[in-house]
Amino acid sequence: FLYFIGMPSIHDQTKAAVDAAAKQSGFRCVPVSWEDATRGKSAGGGLSCVGPNIADVRLYERTGRLLYTLRSQNWNERLGYVAAAEVALMTGNEASVPSPLAPTTLASYLQNIGTHARYAGVEVPSLYEPTLDSIFSIRFQTVFLPVGDVQPGATAPPSTEFCTEVYNYQTRDAADPKNVLLLATPQGLSLQQDAPGRGKVFFHSVDPTGAVHRYWLEAEKSEKQVGGAQVETKEEALAAAARGKATAVRIGPSSMGTRFNVQMLIQVPLKQRPPPARASSGFGASGGRGGRGGGGGFFGGWGSAAASSAPANDCMSDLFGAPAPAAACPQPQSSSFCFAAAAPPARGGFGKMPAPVGTSNAARVSRGTKEDVWGGVANRRPERDPSQHGTITVTMYYTVVGGVPSAEDVDRACRDLDDLYKQCPSDKSLVNCTEVTAKPPVATTKAVPTFPPPYNPVGPPTLPTTKEAGIVKSLHQQKVARCQSGHALTPMHGGEAIEPPHGWWCDGCGLFLSPGAHGGEASGGVKGYGCRTCDFDICHSCYSKAGGFVPTSYKPPQPASQPHAPQSHNHAPTQHHAPSHSQAPSGHTHAPSPAPTAPQVDLKCQKDHPLTPQQYPSLWCCDSCSGRFPASAPGFGCRRCDVDICGTCARSGGGRHPPLPLDPHA
Repeated sequence: FLYFIGMPSIHDQTKAAVDAAAKQSGFRCVPVSWEDATRGKSAGGGLSCVGPNIADVRLYERTGRLLYTLRSQNWNERLGYVAAAEVALMTGNEASVPSPLAPTTLASYLQNIGTHARYAGVEVPSLYEPTLDSIFSIRFQTVFLPVGDVQPGATAPPSTEFCTEVYNYQTRDAADPKNVLLLATPQGLSLQQDAPGRGKVFFHSVDPTGAVHRYWLEAEKSEKQVGGAQVETKEEALAAAARGKATAVRIGPSSMGTRFNVQMLIQVPLKQRPPPARASSGFGASGGRGGRGGGGGFFGGWGSAAASSAPANDCMSDLFGAPAPAAACPQPQSSSFCFAAAAPPARGGFGKMPAPVGTSNAARVSRGTKEDVWGGVANRRPERDPSQHGTITVTMYYTVVGGVPSAEDVDRACRDLDDLYKQCPSDKSLVNCTEVTAKPPVATTKAVPTFPPPYNPVGPPTLPTTKEAGIVKSLHQQKVARCQSGHALTPMHGGEAIEPPHGWWCDGCGLFLSPGAHGGEASGGVKGYGCRTCDFDICHSCYSKAGGFVPTSYKPPQPASQPHAPQSHNHAPTQHHAPSHSQAPSGHTHAPSPAPTAPQVDLKCQKDHPLTPQQYPSLWCCDSCSGRFPASAPGFGCRRCDVDICGTCARSGGGRHPPLPLDPHA
């Protein structure tokens, strides 16, 4: 690396300012994001930087400048999960006749991909797998983009154009891609596939002749502040739409609210041809399918030349993000070097003159300049890989004018990322996870296989989280080996009827346990304890830490004299609620309840407002049992406090009940 004397660019100054302000947040700036659908394990059983579906993703300005993203560290990234049915998208840009944008979900899009992606040449009717698509891993990140100053007399706010570039290590042939790539923005959804080498992901628009035009994305300054959702007035939205710019729409998980500063990159894994035999599996290999660092990844063709001298466990570390564990990043024995140690520090330029603090705002992410006309996908009849779940990367964009972002704005952006992770049913670091368990191919793509989630926890973290510490404290206070409803907890060895068939999450530490027997000797083969009446489960580790005293977060029904509904979980008004993490991600929801009948007692919320019969416009959740219900299922609710309970809970005085399967077509 060469050091130049002189003033750094505004982009370098912005990166340095963001890194300094985000130092304590757990997020940092990286020029390369590891957006892996599936990561593997090293020979010693630890976390590896390679795997059967790994991708390096970069962000470029249209000028050719490599940008950065503010995110959790690559090596041990923070991941949540979300069901495809809970991810909102906008479609309509793929229509060859002018059409208004229409909302849909990722699940619905995959179910009807033959219709939505016909413009791109896709010839299969569906790529949806109900069980597989009940889990998509999800990561959140953000970008501050310098866009210059506001010019007097300008007819439009300052902006810059950018594009995402993906390098997937498993894709060697355009006709044999590893993933379908979906670029989701507030102005629509565009489909393409992984390409060999680096491939830019563009926004698509179809003209009346059926020709597909590809466009860069534009980030334009708005007046909305950094962090959180954007709420527009009708006049603001109409003014933006009249200029062809994005407006705030519901996009992504419900926790995101309405935003216009979002881009989502969704990877949907596909089957590939068997890999060719290889003479060796050196630095660029991972089971014959390629590995991070070889064959044109970060440095184009650098991998093959370095393979003979670089360590086999890949010392590229975090690619200027966070260094890998020392054991995973030994110093090489030749002239090659460890990139973790070689990354240059942030510099303030000659004289280290501080950069002025500018103004940061949410960016309108809209269609930009046309790139070319596209011929469509190379693989027109893709098939899903039944052993891998998909992954979603959500990026929030902010513009900066007149200097660098303030520490307060960076802090707001980091808190936004943190809040979005915390509102996922699962939120953990990758080091606590392992790769997907491989499964034999199913006989037909229409079969519905059952798979564990993308990463199976290998054990609780060394230090308990704040949530876990609170659970353990509560355990000792209970003094009984029962749930708070008074039901005895039943040991689960794995495979018996009491165990949820698709696996389950521990209500103490949030770890997932896949179905089947895998209790250790120390536990006598017991993997956990459960109460099916209350849908409560706890792993043996948490049970042992608490001395066998097990609580549940469920609050017992109030006495009949004051029959309040159970207290709602923390949630923002007007938003629906995600299911409890103790429910397995089977894609199941409750069966529709019959028309609500008046309970024997008057139901009231915690603030003493009456709960009245409700009809819902869309999918909704019961605040008592966390069950998910279709719009056709009535319930009881308080609109002032945004509390809802299902008919079963109302008739039972608020008691919880186990989930029932729901026909997805109901």
